[in-house]
Amino acid sequence: ILVITCIVSVQLSLADFIWRPYTGTIPSDAIEGGFDGNLITYIAQIEVTGSTDIVTAILYPNDPYVYAAYHSKVYKKNSNIKILCGSELNQFVWDTRVNSDCTLIRGSYTNPYDNFYIGRCYVNNRLYTGRFSTNANTLFIPIRESPNTLTTCTVFEKLMYCNL
Repeated sequence: ILVITCIVSVQLSLADFIWRPYTGTIPSDAIEGGFDGNLITYIAQIEVTGSTDIVTAILYPNDPYVYAAYHSKVYKKNSNIKILCGSELNQFVWDTRVNSDCTLIRGSYTNPYDNFYIGRCYVNNRLYTGRFSTNANTLFIPIRESPNTLTTCTVFEKLMYCNL
């Protein structure tokens, strides 16, 4: 009975964030990812066409496409987009260190590679989101102005959910 109670507790705490279908309007509980000039960006998730892979992407308001780091290229898509939302936005923390009281937010599932988590770093005074594996300390970020080119960061913040 004790084990079941622990599992239920973990599931309830993770229910404070959800990947919601994106309809073209930024929800009020959407989690901000970074900024590009004066424009706030958000964290999106897409399924790669012709694959079962799911990857995180950068969502720019008023841009019909989202941009993802995928197989050493910038992959863009304009349909079946989800946006990361949370009910308690103050419980989402960006930090370069992993806090033992927090959970990394997993955003990508690619086969046969590892699960990837959400991170962000500064490039040319812009704050971009991307994905990283816990096996490698490298964040892969797509920059929409550089088609088919990824940028990497080895110093970056990780998105965590802290149910404190």
